[in-house]
Amino acid sequence: YARQFRSLFDLVDRAAPPFIEELDYEFEARNQQEFAELISKCDLVSDTVQVPEVVRASREVLIQEWLPGKKLTEPGAAKDQAEQVVKVLLNSYMVQLLETGFL
Repeated sequence: YARQFRSLFDLVDRAAPPFIEELDYEFEARNQQEFAELISKCDLVSDTVQVPEVVRASREVLIQEWLPGKKLTEPGAAKDQAEQVVKVLLNSYMVQLLETGFL
């Protein structure tokens, strides 16, 4: 990827804007709300994917609803339901990529 640019400045000019957008939490909050709306309309994942509600957002801070649960990295968290977890992860990723445009 980096080799296609003539200089480090060209690379930074191309790569910097998405990073700066990621640090704009008002922008991220709007994306999260739009994503939640799109996911809620998708029958394939609407029952299994939960998007936290945005409580408050500013350019510097994003506060989201707390969703209880286990991290998949916790020992035994997905072992009992491994097949279902894989199915949900694959379905939700494909919906994000192909239907919502959000990744």
